[in-house]
Amino acid sequence: MIRLRRATWAPPIMLGLLTVALLAAVIVARQSRAPLVAAAIHRAIAPSVARQRAVAPRRRRAFPPGTHTTYGPGLKDVVDSPVALLRPELGNEWRKLGQAVGRLLLMPSGTRSRYFEMSMAVVAPRRAGRLEILTSEGQRAIALVSTGAFQVITFGPLLTPAPGTPAPGRIGVALISVAAHRAVPGPDFLLSPLQAQYLSQGESVTRMPALAELGARYSWIVAQQ
Repeated sequence: MIRLRRATWAPPIMLGLLTVALLAAVIVARQSRAPLVAAAIHRAIAPSVARQRAVAPRRRRAFPPGTHTTYGPGLKDVVDSPVALLRPELGNEWRKLGQAVGRLLLMPSGTRSRYFEMSMAVVAPRRAGRLEILTSEGQRAIALVSTGAFQVITFGPLLTPAPGTPAPGRIGVALISVAAHRAVPGPDFLLSPLQAQYLSQGESVTRMPALAELGARYSWIVAQQ
């Protein structure tokens, strides 16, 4: 009878041990699969995150870099940019030049040298005219401004003040609106913020740097005007 009772208890005990072993195996399997599942999820969402980062809008940098401009009489009127597509590069604060002479002081960016160039985008809202500049070194330059689309005008190379003069890093410039075909005051012009930079000896005049960075997009913007 005693041996028979022991044999009766053996199957339940073995069944219980087998159940515990199965539960332990399931838990271990789930724990071992967790890193694999996490890695699979990471692989699935990583391309999407990468695409989102790729199309994230870039921060708008301050314009113009390194150029300090002080606007004087004749350039005190601030207007909104007339070219919405250029606001990320040129900002939204443009200046209105009327029949009065506009005066400004500027400090070009880059390594100081004897020459510099200055660039700006110009819009003639009503009629065509000529934009003339006169520097503190007595140099003159003039450019025709047509109506319609904006124009990018670069003046240079221009002389900077000699090293021994007071405040050699500050350059005075007068801007004058002249009629297209007569030597009389011309129409109103809207001027973007100026960008001026020093030129090394023998360096050629370039397009406005802030717009040169646009590449093919610049041609597209021009085509939209």
